[in-house]
Amino acid sequence: MLPYIITFAVSLTLIWLSQITKKKNKIISGILLVLGLVVPCLLAALRDEKIGTDTLVYQKPFFSLAKHYPKFFSSPGFVEYIDVISTHDYLYYFLTWLCARITSHVGIVYFINELLIILPLYVALEINKKDDKDVLLGMLIFYFLWYDLSLNMIRQGIAVSFSLLAIVLYEKKNYKQSIMTLTIASLFHNSALIVFPILALYNFIRGNDKTRKKTAIIIAIVLLFAVVSFNLKGILSCLSNIIGTFAGFGRYVDYVNKYSSGGFKWKQLTMWVIYLIIYLFSAKNMKKHTNNYYFYLTILVISLFGFYTETVIQYTHRFFIYFGYPFLYLIVPKMPYCFKEKWKKILMLLFIILISISFWVSSSAIGNGNKTMPYKFSVRN
Repeated sequence: MLPYIITFAVSLTLIWLSQITKKKNKIISGILLVLGLVVPCLLAALRDEKIGTDTLVYQKPFFSLAKHYPKFFSSPGFVEYIDVISTHDYLYYFLTWLCARITSHVGIVYFINELLIILPLYVALEINKKDDKDVLLGMLIFYFLWYDLSLNMIRQGIAVSFSLLAIVLYEKKNYKQSIMTLTIASLFHNSALIVFPILALYNFIRGNDKTRKKTAIIIAIVLLFAVVSFNLKGILSCLSNIIGTFAGFGRYVDYVNKYSSGGFKWKQLTMWVIYLIIYLFSAKNMKKHTNNYYFYLTILVISLFGFYTETVIQYTHRFFIYFGYPFLYLIVPKMPYCFKEKWKKILMLLFIILISISFWVSSSAIGNGNKTMPYKFSVRN
């Protein structure tokens, strides 16, 4: 547990120092920022192969396999490598194949993968920020809510970070950059395609039409109560089969049709309800600090549905972990601004930090849900 705490503290301190030195010396500020983002990547690179389940499921095995396909156009090459893997996540495995051409150390792959998760997230926070504190708090929330997941679900983690950046760019009306970024995300893991309905929802809600905003929230609430009250498994199975008809999504049908209950996710649900209550009660001031209040509110409500679904269907919450949690990096840092008094802002800030750390301790440090505890350094030569 200690290596994670030290890494988080060092990274956040370096990012903070980068922020306070930015006006005085941009070069020093840039160096500090690079170091702050590199530190968690180094921890990922130096980890033992048993830290995180997916390292042995596909990351290390397919890196080793890539060494047997050294050519690109001729045989044996990259095309045959992709055929053997049989995947739609072309960009991720191209990167893996490319790393195998450059190095024999899988730790380099771990480092690059983590950098591809952290860097787009940081850029998204910078674009979305009101001030520098938003970025710092957003990174803190990431470390305590998602970092251990990023050591496990690597392809998905990269896709999620690029997807979040795509959404933020879309909100800022940088449509071309957004589509390009979303394309990159989907080539790392095709679950990123779920962002298209998210953007459709955003388009429906945005603007000055209050009726649309309220309608979206009402639909989300009705959906939530409908699945709670009626045949949840049947509804989910029907939806998953519809989604499964689209190219590349068939494997996700198994999440609904083959797996049993994953239990009640009370930790996630409790945290989500707390943030939702704060968000609702601070509506007046939150609307001053974001133009997307109703969009984020709808996302929070829909995500509650995701955490409930696992009471009957294991792994369905994954969809909402992918694209529910990342919105917290954008929403939660704005919550301290809901208060005019400085002491209330500080109290809210401390409360958010406490929630994040408590969740990490219970789910990761103690629960070890992603098999990342205790941390072990690699003994690779």
